Amino acid sequence: VGTHEVCLTVTDNDDLTNTTCQSVTIDAVANNAPVASFGLPLPETCDSGTDVEIIGIGSDVDGDAIISYAWNAVNATGNSYIVVCPDAGETTVCLTVTDDSGSANASSGEKCHTIRANTPPAFNLVSETSGDGFNIFCSSDGVAKDIDIGGTNTIQQIYWEVTYTASSTVTNWTQTGWNTADDKATHFCGKWVGLWASGETIDINATVEDSSDNNTTYLFNIDGSGVLTSTP
Repeated sequence: VGTHEVCLTVTDNDDLTNTTCQSVTIDAVANNAPVASFGLPLPETCDSGTDVEIIGIGSDVDGDAIISYAWNAVNATGNSYIVVCPDAGETTVCLTVTDDSGSANASSGEKCHTIRANTPPAFNLVSETSGDGFNIFCSSDGVAKDIDIGGTNTIQQIYWEVTYTASSTVTNWTQTGWNTADDKATHFCGKWVGLWASGETIDINATVEDSSDNNTTYLFNIDGSGVLTSTP
């Protein structure tokens, strides 16, 4: 690297010579950063407490060797890392690979992947009587008539099955729409149980399915006095 004087001398068969010289500047070659990637298809979700193996891969268009694999985890070394699925929420794993293009010219590349705990959805329930029927509301706090549908696992739909024990009438309804068309942060959801009258006993199943195909079923009963009981 630098400016050099380069000379060429030619000689013929009579031993006559001629020389020409020129300055040539050699620039430093840029070191392209290596690319970090993962060798196994990584899941978007995992079961709480299970191990997820992540294989790190480094590649370099300059042909430089990968000399280090660094993970954003304590005591994680080498190109393989085992992450333990969290009990709830999510965890992000990042890999940084570094090439061997000299200590002053070494370069690094990073790759991250987020895995969230695969937990079934859950919500509280509130109820109120009105006219000749009964309302059952989904509720994130046991009071408000809405449910937090955002967050770790997005609720996709709720299957309602209502059985009127006196007449053995069964009605089914799949709730996939919500009252607001925003980002699914909070929405009203629930089921109107019609034709309820004094002395009637009603059994209700509400199965909630999230974006990971997990589901939780809630069982309800309205007794002859209109008292709602539930068993999640």
